[in-house]
Amino acid sequence: MDALKCFVMEKLQWTELEYCTFQYEQGLVYLQHHFMNLEQMIPQFESSKIFWRWWMNQWMDLDSVFEHSMRIGNPSVQTLKTVYHGLHNGQVLAEEMKMQNVVIEETINS
Repeated sequence: MDALKCFVMEKLQWTELEYCTFQYEQGLVYLQHHFMNLEQMIPQFESSKIFWRWWMNQWMDLDSVFEHSMRIGNPSVQTLKTVYHGLHNGQVLAEEMKMQNVVIEETINS
């Protein structure tokens, strides 16, 4: 397990299962909102290694932002969870973070 993931789990007092479940659930939320008018695309992306690799890379970038934001003060666990959930909200990310064309093309063609 990488150090960044361990850092997040420690700060949020989460198990690896809780961390991975949240990551997966927000990935599904992202897909639902990204493909809002193309629901038939969701199952293909939900089962795509290419999509999930891309999602995990984006997630690590967000975890890095979270880590840097935790250098100031000593917030409560609840505050940390609120911040983390806000940074990793799949619906918001679908609006702000567009999937790269290569991810879409490779998933469709795989």
